[in-house]
Amino acid sequence: ISPALIEAARARDPQGEYHVQDIQRGSFFAPESFDAISAFMVLMYMRDLDAAYGNIAKILRPGGRFVASIPNPFYTVPVGTWRWTFKPGLYQEVDPRRRTWRMIAQQVEAVLRGRFDYVLHVQNYFESRVVTKTLSGAEVMHVHRPFSEYLNSAKKNGLELKTMLEPKITPELLAKYPKEWVAGALREVPVLPILVFEKA
Repeated sequence: ISPALIEAARARDPQGEYHVQDIQRGSFFAPESFDAISAFMVLMYMRDLDAAYGNIAKILRPGGRFVASIPNPFYTVPVGTWRWTFKPGLYQEVDPRRRTWRMIAQQVEAVLRGRFDYVLHVQNYFESRVVTKTLSGAEVMHVHRPFSEYLNSAKKNGLELKTMLEPKITPELLAKYPKEWVAGALREVPVLPILVFEKA
């Protein structure tokens, strides 16, 4: 999809300079060419994170910043799934085989009255793996790795973590997009942490 994104960028800013390349395989830019590099929602598509970090460090000047945003690996694909569930306290949590008709009636009433939430369920965080996910109708590869791997691999390649940001949605944006699941998620958890590294 990168060439299509480049064309969209060129249409918005014809004066810009645009290239498509795989940073895992190297760069045609000269060493120490940049004061700053950003990677917005990119690193989770890198099978060889070490190579990507190494090549980024090569073209970054000493003291230069590398800013990356990733989906939080603690609970995004494939570790976390968001599911509709009843709001807490609406009915007694019991073995499904022991539910009474009264309990079932309370659950049906809760559904009819819309008393349920979109809740995050988390499992199997520690296993690094490659999965596929659907984005805008297309199947794309996603590499899940623990958070420590993002940080330790960067440090190994000369990129020191300076700060980490965990953006939370503002009340204004939440009011503007009340039915968007990601808006609700950003109210509860930091879905897209931002990592700011500096080249030593």
